[in-house]
Amino acid sequence: MDNYQSMIGWGLVALAIAAEMVGIFGLSLYSRGKTIANTILYFGGLAGSFVALYFSFQYLPVSIAYTVLTGVGTAAAVAINIMFFNESKDIKRLVSLALIIAGVCGLKLLYTDDNPEAQRVIQQEHTVSTSIVGDSSDKNIGV
Repeated sequence: MDNYQSMIGWGLVALAIAAEMVGIFGLSLYSRGKTIANTILYFGGLAGSFVALYFSFQYLPVSIAYTVLTGVGTAAAVAINIMFFNESKDIKRLVSLALIIAGVCGLKLLYTDDNPEAQRVIQQEHTVSTSIVGDSSDKNIGV
C-alpha cells in the first residue's frame, strides 16, 4: 500500500472520529432534551461515523482503524462532556484520559504500511467484503 492510500484510510478514520463527536454531542443534548435537532445530531453523527469507518477498512486493518476510533472517541467524549456539560475535572479522570490517548498514539505509531502481513490481511478483508457485497458490473440485469 502506498502512502496515498494510507492517507485516505487515516482521513476516513479522522472523518469517522469527527462524525462520532457530532453524535456524542448530540447524545449529550438528547439526554437533556429529546428534540428533533438533538435526535438528528445523535443518530446522524453516529451513522456517519460508521459509514466512514467502514470505508477506512479498505485501506487500514480493522483492528487498527477501529481501535483508534474507539480510543479517540472515548477520550473526545470525556473532553466534550467536561467542556460543554460541566462534568467532573478530577485529576484521576484526566490521568485516565491521558492514558487512553497514549495507548491510541502508541498503536498508531507502531503500525507500519510496510508490514507484509498487515497488507495481506487488508487485502483478504477487502476481498471478503467485496465478495459478500458483490460486484454489480459483471451481472446481467436483463435490460
